[in-house]
Amino acid sequence: MYGLYNVFLGEAGYDEAVLTGDLGRRWETLRITPKFYPGGHTTHYYLESVRQIQDGNNLHVEEIAKVECVVTEGRANAHFKPMGTRYSPPNEYIARFSLPYMIAVLLLDGELWLDAFAPDRLQDAAVLELAQRVTYSTEEDALAPDKVGTVRIETTDGRVFRERAPALKGTPEAPATWDDVASKFRRNAGLVLDEPDVARLEAAVCTLDTEPDLAGLMSLTRGRR
Repeated sequence: MYGLYNVFLGEAGYDEAVLTGDLGRRWETLRITPKFYPGGHTTHYYLESVRQIQDGNNLHVEEIAKVECVVTEGRANAHFKPMGTRYSPPNEYIARFSLPYMIAVLLLDGELWLDAFAPDRLQDAAVLELAQRVTYSTEEDALAPDKVGTVRIETTDGRVFRERAPALKGTPEAPATWDDVASKFRRNAGLVLDEPDVARLEAAVCTLDTEPDLAGLMSLTRGRR
């Protein structure tokens, strides 16, 4: 009667068969999704949709009149409001949840990486100007599986592109490759390690199952001194 689930859900609040039915056979770790955009996870579908429109149509920033994200009211509150901080993020944390800011960087750079959140980039006039062209419309079912991440881009000459990324890289529906994961690791590790040390650390991780202990691995994670 004092079990964890009983305390929080009550005895009738959960189905024990669902929790234990595949115990030892189903491994949820296989469904872990690496993040390939350094922002709040709920922004990723929109970022991927924008990237696909830009890449698929060879759009240039100067051609873009408006970017419209279809969101729920809750997502609008999370990613577009208040306008003062979402359109001109005062710090890295707020920028990571700002769709106007992140979409602007993605369109300008062709990628969104950690350097997008450096203090000087947060003040980049080109980014902040483009962010003003990113807006939203609300639909109550905008997070439904067949709608989440819907983006429309209008160009200055009247063209309209609409995209909804069907799956994010790294999900079970679109599995990431080893090179995808390793590339992300190398780039992140390179922020604190020299290139030879990154390679050694990668090799140590890949052979971890043959190592007698973690001492060698831990010694490689100490970064530049």
